[in-house]
Amino acid sequence: MKISQSSLQKVKTYVGFTFKAGKAVLGVDNIAKITKSILVVYSSELAQNSVKKLNEYAQKFGHQLYEVEDFIEISPREGCKAIGIKDQSLADAIIKQLNI
Repeated sequence: MKISQSSLQKVKTYVGFTFKAGKAVLGVDNIAKITKSILVVYSSELAQNSVKKLNEYAQKFGHQLYEVEDFIEISPREGCKAIGIKDQSLADAIIKQLNI
């Protein structure tokens, strides 16, 4: 999904808030360890096997998945291709920006 520059900047800010609050996890393997419902935002460059794993976790644990083309702009770490958001209010704010 391609999102506008202003929405992308807001998502980046929200992701930063989640990291400061300790409410985010990086990477597919770490996301797999989270069993409660969260938001997962991942890069369109993520490998197909990893996307398949995320889809399985989403069905099993109720995660919401969003693929983002400009993921490198919102990722706090180089090389990271998936972020799990554990805070519901920040997840809702990110979803709102991704759906614009």
